[in-house]
Amino acid sequence: TFITPFDRSDVAGLGTALDDAIDQIQRCAKKMDLFDMRSFEPKMVEMGEVIVEASELVGRMVAMLPDMRANNARISALNVQMAKLEEKADELHDQGVKALYLAHRTADPMAYVVGGEIYDHLEKAVDRLEDIANRIVDIVIEHM
Repeated sequence: TFITPFDRSDVAGLGTALDDAIDQIQRCAKKMDLFDMRSFEPKMVEMGEVIVEASELVGRMVAMLPDMRANNARISALNVQMAKLEEKADELHDQGVKALYLAHRTADPMAYVVGGEIYDHLEKAVDRLEDIANRIVDIVIEHM
């Protein structure tokens, strides 16, 4: 049998956090499909890039868990990078929503509503990825 380097509850919590992030990304993609979006605002594209980068950070952090004691400093540094990405996503969200409002407030308010919903889903996806990183750091702290 395989013995994990941490508790069953930690595995379950991390699994739930991973599932929540994937679910949020899928919700975002579903909304884009439901609204038949074929083009995206520049800030939406940037937020997508942040999601990719945050996902890669999560992958790197998860890969370090089997030897978390040796990787403690690296996991911590990646978590700092994740926090910066989350802040960037917040800024992109706000800038994007403002640009949508200014562009569509009189001519096409529905475009503002739809775009705003997409921005919200993108931002929540980054939040869920940050939750995974925080969960990993909690596991490392608990086992140090």
